Order: sequence, then structure tokens, then C-alpha cells
Amino acid sequence: MNEKGITDSFVRKNLEKLNLLFDEQKSSSTIISESLKHSSKSGKGGCGNPEFFVYYQKLDNVLIIIEDKFSNDKLIKYNENNEIDLSLGLKSAVSLYAVNGAVHYSYVIADKCSKYKTIIAIGVTGDERNHNIFAYAIIKQSGRIIKKPLGHWYNFEMLREENISDYIDKYVYNKPTPAELEEKKIIKIANELNEDMRKYAQAQEHWKPLIISGIVLALKNDSFRKTYEILLKGSEDPKEYDGIEIYNAIEKTLNKSSAELRSKIETILLEFSFLKTDLNLNQINNDLKETPLKYIVRKVEEEVYQTLAKNKFDILGKFYSRFLKYASGSDSSGLGIVLTPNHITEAFCHLANLTKDDTVLDICCGTAGFLVSAMNYLENIIDSDNSIPIEEKEVKKGLMKKKQLFGVENKSNLFTIAATNMILRGDGKTNMIYNDCFKVSKNQLNKKITVGMINPPYSQAKKLKDSKFSEWNFILHLLGLVETGGTVVAIVPLAVPIGQEEYEKNYKKEFLSKHTLKSVITMPGELFYPVGTHTCIMIMEANKPHDMNSRVKFINFNDDGCIKHKTLGRITTQKTEEKLQFLYDVYFDRIDADNSIIIKEKLGTEFPDEPWLEEWVYSYHYFDNKIPDDIVFEQKLLEYIKFKTNQCLDGRNYLFNKE
Repeated sequence: MNEKGITDSFVRKNLEKLNLLFDEQKSSSTIISESLKHSSKSGKGGCGNPEFFVYYQKLDNVLIIIEDKFSNDKLIKYNENNEIDLSLGLKSAVSLYAVNGAVHYSYVIADKCSKYKTIIAIGVTGDERNHNIFAYAIIKQSGRIIKKPLGHWYNFEMLREENISDYIDKYVYNKPTPAELEEKKIIKIANELNEDMRKYAQAQEHWKPLIISGIVLALKNDSFRKTYEILLKGSEDPKEYDGIEIYNAIEKTLNKSSAELRSKIETILLEFSFLKTDLNLNQINNDLKETPLKYIVRKVEEEVYQTLAKNKFDILGKFYSRFLKYASGSDSSGLGIVLTPNHITEAFCHLANLTKDDTVLDICCGTAGFLVSAMNYLENIIDSDNSIPIEEKEVKKGLMKKKQLFGVENKSNLFTIAATNMILRGDGKTNMIYNDCFKVSKNQLNKKITVGMINPPYSQAKKLKDSKFSEWNFILHLLGLVETGGTVVAIVPLAVPIGQEEYEKNYKKEFLSKHTLKSVITMPGELFYPVGTHTCIMIMEANKPHDMNSRVKFINFNDDGCIKHKTLGRITTQKTEEKLQFLYDVYFDRIDADNSIIIKEKLGTEFPDEPWLEEWVYSYHYFDNKIPDDIVFEQKLLEYIKFKTNQCLDGRNYLFNKE
């Protein structure tokens, strides 16, 4: 195969993998073929054709044009005005550069064919392991053809049929995507419910997420959901409070769950007992003309319940986080409670490379975000596995929920929300354990755990005497519960793998003697915005002492495609999926990336006999000998100041003490 054929093959393989409809070399569309009759890149009036045309059946006004070259230095060329050079000729930019050629053909089609409202022109160079992709949007507005650079792509994820429409809305026409609108709706409802519970019921802060969880469980009971408008009468008699009806419906829902969960019903019901007695929740509010409980039940049923049941993410966790934001005097910060964003819990499943036979454990499960994502991920694996007969898929998924998901939580309110999360998704069988995770043993689990996921409480070990609360202690305990060769993925403050306190060095030494460090991925600095903790993902292999000759993958993933919204906080965009796919490709060695992205290095390069003294993070191994310009220097200085401030506030001043 010649060099050009290698790039063609790379593009073709990716289009086929995405199940896209495409033509190669010549379009099957008469309209397009007619448009390109005199479009040769030489400018001599002959026929021209790009390498690939991509079409969408449901979006027949969208067209993708792809031009490719083998050499990576033939991606794009600009003219003296720093605009893409569209000059024609045998040795012109349009003839020699991939993006220029794609934009040229897209211009011609946009000019001569009114069918396509949006044309995405893509230039591709290189091969499967080392490639460049750059895109332009070509649109026609008010009789003028406008070209808009969309920038570098890591892969072809944006071209997926389920992605392209949202991508075009967001990055071509600056419209909010359905995902953003859904996120906005969820946050808006959470804010409204928070205000309703404050204004009408003077609800205690730690009750708010439980009120929502309890109502969701009550609505899970068909009889209650159909009759609550009649059942909830607003009686002044404490024996007939609305909260008692809600509590009884919760109990009925729990009693319909499996034996595994029924054994914890007493613990869960205790969390909801305030519903039966609280005066402010149960007495008729003069403004509402009904009890706050009835008002909130109606609002949850109309605006939240169906979304919660259908959404694949941990929306209850999002509600919990939102309520905490408004909680004055909340202990969430002091207890290091930082709930993991949905796109990261999903990323854990990919990085752990979950299979349909894996058993997953989270010993600090919080609202069960990791377990919800693992459940969805495993369901998708089962659905797409052609070796499983269709009639057996639901049985297989039911067994997976019953036997392959384990969670431990020691805060009763979080445990209750986690259990609600699972029941809401048609599962009352998950092995949820209400206990101190350090008191949970392999025998108690009574199951071989192959994958561990954890986001432990942050910043609990600020002094030597508190070292047992260190994130390392949680990680080591989880590793001990996982089978030999199993995978543990943890998201922790960046200071954890740096670990320069004496007790942290001891933990790192113990870790190397028992387990293997496979990768440390530095995450975006504002991943948990507005919480300022800078984090990383650690990927480890359980119960296999670290081979000092093996190389650890230190990855710089400082951009996950999310954006900060002034009211919604930090939200995912269509680019998030592309960026995450790039991360997976880098981690699993499917593509090559330079040392600004990944460094593979042995531990102990600086301290061969004491590798635990080193900092196990990307920045420790990366060296850029280029002199930064003023903008980059200022940016890095601000990043350092922010990092140092956050670490000092978390009691890690020692990181900056000079020897």
C-alpha cells in the first residue's frame, strides 16, 4: 500500500467504525457530482473530487467533505493575511494541503448546491497512530459563503450520527445543545426546589436531598403516584400528616426490593422519619394553600421523576451537590465530600476496561455515581454482545445488577440516596453496605472483586496523627479487597501521588511493595469547580508488587472539553466525548502522542533505591526547553499560585517547604 493509501485506509476504517454512510473518490449524489464538474484544484476547469463524502439520512442538509494527505506537514497552509490559502494551481495550497483542498471543494458545493445548509470540511494527515485532523464549517448566510474554523480534532467522534447535530448547533451556530438544555433544566429545578424547601418549609439543610430522595421512592409506588393528590390532605392531626402517607409509600417501595436491600430498610427508613413529624413540612402553608410536602411531591412528579428514571447519570448526586452549595455551615467541605462529575464516573469504566464479567466495588460510594455509570456501561456491553441471545439479555442484566455491583457508605444520608439511585433504575438488588469501609473485609463481600473505583474523602489527614484518614489509606484498603491482577481506579488530589509528608512516603513505599502503579492522569485544574481541588486519576493493578523495570504512563489531560457556565457551573460539551476518546486512545496505546501529552517513565529515575521519594505526577517528569511567551508564562504562574493556595488551604504547606 502506498503512503496515500495508508491515510485513505485510516479514514475509511474510522468512518466504517462509526457506521457512517459515505462515498469515496466520487459522490453517488447527482447534485454534488454536477456541482464539482469544473472544480479541479489545478484551476483549469476540469472535474474535481475529494477523497470522501459523508452523508446523514436524518440530516440531509448536512454534508461532510474529507481530503487527506499522508505527510503530517501537509495539513493546512495560510496566506500572508493568516487566512486559509485557497489559491488554485498544480502546486497550490489547495492541491498540496488537506484542509485547503477540503475547504475548496466545500466552497464549490455551497456555491452551486442549495441543498446543504452546513458543510464540514475536514483535512486529515498521517496514519492510525500519528495523525492530524482539522475542520472548517462552510455555511451560506444571506447569500454569502462563510467559513468558520472549528480547530483540531483528536479523532472522528464528532461525526457520529448522534453527535453531529449537537456539535453543529454548538460550534457552528452557537446554539445550546439538548444536553446543555437538559443540564440547565436540572440545575434550574434543583435551585427552585432548594428555595421552595427553604421558603415554605424551613427545611434543615441535610434534610433537603433526603426529602427529594424520599419523594422519589414514594412515587415509585404506583398507587401513591396515582392518588397522592387525594391522599395528601394537609390534616392538622399529627396522626394523619401528609408525611406519614409519604413515609408509608417509601416503606412499600423498599419492601418490594430484594432481600439484600430489605435487610437495610430500617437504616433507610430512619433517615426519612422526620417526614412524619416535622411541623413545617406537614402544616398547610398560607401562600401555597397546601402543605409544603404536597407541593414538592407534585413538583417532583411533574418535573423530576421521569427525568431521574430515564437519565443514565447520577442526577440525585447532582441535586445533592447543588443543595450543598447553598448549605451554610455544611460539613461537606470539612469531611472532604466532593462528588465526582458524571463524565468522570463514565470515564472510569472506560479506563478500567470493564467487561461483562467484572465485579465492581466502591468503598466510598457517596450517592453511587460510580455504580450507576458501571451499571449503564455493563448494560451497554450486554446489549451489544451478539453472543448473548436476545431473550437472555434482560436476564443477564438482572444478574449483573444483583451480583456485580458493590457499594460501601458510612454516612446514612448518602447511603440512603445511593440506595434510592439504584432502586430508581429498576434495581433493588445491589449489594449496598452501610458501614465504615475499613471494617469491610473480603469475607463480608463474599464475592471476587475485579475492579475497584474510588473518590475518597479529601484532605482529612492534615497531621501525622490523622494519617489513617489519608486518601492513601482508603486506596490501599480497596486494593486489598480486589483480586490479584484486578484494576483499581481512583481520583484524588494531585498532592496524593506527590506525597512528600513522611507518612505519605511510607504509604507510597507500602503501595509499591504490594501493588503496581500503571498510570497517573493529571486532570483539569477546575474539574470540581467551584471546589478548588486539583486532582488526578490513578490507575493501579492490585496485589502485584510494582516491577521497577516497567514504565508508568504519566498523562497530561488538562482539557476535558467542559466549559464554565455562570449559573450552571462546569458542564460538558460535545467536545468532551472527543477529548475523552483521545484520552482512552492515548492510555491504551492506540495512538502516538508527544511528551506534552504522555510520558512513559520508570519510577526511581531520580531515587533508584527510594522511588517513593519521587513525585508520581506528569509535571515531575515533563521538561519543556522552549522559552514561553508572556501569555504562557502568566498562565502557568497563575496555575501555580492557584495550586499552591489550594494545597495550603488543605493543610499541605509542607509541599512548598524548602529542604
